[in-house]
Amino acid sequence: MNKTFLIKWNCCSLISLSKQSIGMFFFICLFSACVKNTTTNDSIVNDSDIEVITSKLPISSFVKIKRMIPLETNNTSLLGNIEKIMKRNDRYFIKSSNRSLAVFDQSGMYLNAIGNLGNGPEEYPTLLDFDVDSEFVYILTTNRINIYNQQGKCVKFIPLLLNVAGFKVVKDKILLFVLGDSHVVHLIDLDGVTIEKKLSRDPALRLTKAISFVRYGNDYLLFPKGHSNDILAYNIAKSKFENLNYLSSSNNISPEYSNNTLDANKIDHEDEPNKRLFDGLTSTSSQTIFGSIEGDKIILWVKDVAKNLTTAYSFAALIDDLTYTSSDFLVKENTDGGDVFLSYLFPYSLEDGLKKNQKLSENENFKFIEAMLENLDIEESNPVIIEYIFK
Repeated sequence: MNKTFLIKWNCCSLISLSKQSIGMFFFICLFSACVKNTTTNDSIVNDSDIEVITSKLPISSFVKIKRMIPLETNNTSLLGNIEKIMKRNDRYFIKSSNRSLAVFDQSGMYLNAIGNLGNGPEEYPTLLDFDVDSEFVYILTTNRINIYNQQGKCVKFIPLLLNVAGFKVVKDKILLFVLGDSHVVHLIDLDGVTIEKKLSRDPALRLTKAISFVRYGNDYLLFPKGHSNDILAYNIAKSKFENLNYLSSSNNISPEYSNNTLDANKIDHEDEPNKRLFDGLTSTSSQTIFGSIEGDKIILWVKDVAKNLTTAYSFAALIDDLTYTSSDFLVKENTDGGDVFLSYLFPYSLEDGLKKNQKLSENENFKFIEAMLENLDIEESNPVIIEYIFK
């Protein structure tokens, strides 16, 4: 029997400091690294005035987990490889391998599937991507988008004469990530008619992400240009395309350089020791995070869009005292949680994390996870959904 664990985490520090030194520690961190951005119009972050936090830091000091939710597991709800998760209307919509789009409620109980895999008139032969708004669920399949209501009834089709890898519905228009065309970003109306095309095709732009268009606050949708510093931004209010950068500094790779290095791990940092590339872009309605990689140095940038504040952390210095697995759980690019960040871990990963951190077994968050796992089949259960925000 699955149970939703509402977790109200306190800052359980792994660093053995007195109360006075903890207070001073966080004051120094916040003073030196949490800086109001005087960003230029074309950069998300002005990194010239931000000092990266490099001292060892427990994740619980700046991240709050709101809920951990085991997803119901039975023959109907069993998921394969997780490819994309969205939270909308207090429901989790999950794309996984070799099955139709699965829907779970906020307690983790399985509700229904949206449509079915198949070749029938209201089915889809393959689930390439999906999107959800307040009323409808949109399924991208070969040569069309199927539109369903929340109960899974098909209500409309949008024909597509393009090879589309990803999409995003925005008001009365749809942004498409297109392969095999002269341009990779298309803007169409709800009848499938092309309104505008952007970005000439090049190798770096073939890098397919589970979520092609990432929100930036309430004003923009972002389409990264490979691993480069450049971003194509769609201004939602003005219905126009603009150009943005991740950072304002100049030692970031260009789209041209990214074209020749499709795999981030193959960038020759010996020849280009100061080149910085980008990955891991994800967001909520008010916060945006992304990673920058420079040699073996990885920086996690956290932007509070509403307050225009940015904090930067050395990824290697982060201590995962929330899931006891790895800091990687913070940067799942295939999730969109609306007003929260979403991540997920399988029970066996959580169990392994607890085994490796037995010395912390008296911590409150350790006990939460331990109790949750007692009710799960560790090897066979669906993943545990994690909702979190940056404090």
